[in-house]
Amino acid sequence: MTYCAEIELFCDYAWEAKGQSMFPLDGESLPSMMRRKLIAQGDDIRSWELDHYLPRLLNWKGVHSFRDFLHWLGFGLSKNEIISPSTKYWVFWNLGPKMRECNLAKIPKEKLVLVMWEPPTVQEELYDPKTQAFFGKIFTWDDDLVDNQTFFKLHYPTISPRLTNTPSFEEKKFCTMICRRLTSKHPKELYSERQRAIKFFEDKPDGEFDLYGYGWKKKYKNYRGSLPNKLETLKQYKFSICYENTRDVKGYISEKIFDCFIAGVVPIYLGACNVADYIPDDCFIDKRKFASYEDLYQYLKGMTKEEYQTFVENAGKFLTSEKAKVFTHEYFVENFLSKLNQE
Repeated sequence: MTYCAEIELFCDYAWEAKGQSMFPLDGESLPSMMRRKLIAQGDDIRSWELDHYLPRLLNWKGVHSFRDFLHWLGFGLSKNEIISPSTKYWVFWNLGPKMRECNLAKIPKEKLVLVMWEPPTVQEELYDPKTQAFFGKIFTWDDDLVDNQTFFKLHYPTISPRLTNTPSFEEKKFCTMICRRLTSKHPKELYSERQRAIKFFEDKPDGEFDLYGYGWKKKYKNYRGSLPNKLETLKQYKFSICYENTRDVKGYISEKIFDCFIAGVVPIYLGACNVADYIPDDCFIDKRKFASYEDLYQYLKGMTKEEYQTFVENAGKFLTSEKAKVFTHEYFVENFLSKLNQE
């Protein structure tokens, strides 16, 4: 059976991908799940290959040589249409630095789809109206943008089976934070708030806080380096400081809080201002309720085993509830493909 490659997908985290290497039919990744669904519909998917299209999409920023200049003028390029007649959509999962030399204005906007996974603190260009104007459909987590005409709701597909071999309350260490060290000048960034939490625990007794992740300097006494398996490390703790990259934006709920639920850890959450619209507030500790880190610390230290287990049990019930299904891989694939084909 011959499939029609109706979708070409570009992922900023795998920009060198070729053909269908990202889409093994026996894989469990989101791209693989999407491909199986498309094949069931008689269609298929392959990677959008940057080096193939870039010469014909060059903007002035991409001109680094005389050859580039000729390509920018249109010389020495194929006269065929840029986009294949068999391709219905070019889908971009984020954009990233590799796309900054491309002029997407050369492509009809009804062929272009943008999935805005990252917040503006990570990829600010996604939120530039001039960039958004290139795309006929845009998927976003930002509730304030969703209009179901151009902007469609995106939920992070993060739920997986809960770990079963978690330590007991008595065996768990106290608190951790697992994240990369990042910086941003965006007014709603939470990277500096993470650093405030880290510095607070520097003055607490040894063993009460462990920091993991790339990019942190060893000047922090609590820094424990990077780690190979986030969930296996996370499950060793009672609490995890779980801050999004961006604060006070409706609907931005990433994998961070779900990783805690899956590992049987109680998250201390800061991020989406309407998080309780999506996740019951008896599943997590809302950092906004505490005037200071000392107040938060005293609350955590005074929590009984019974109170702690209530948080963990509530989170477990939520993970298997109807309300949580929007955060599953299956829901994402069904919702994305249905909205993609919506006229």
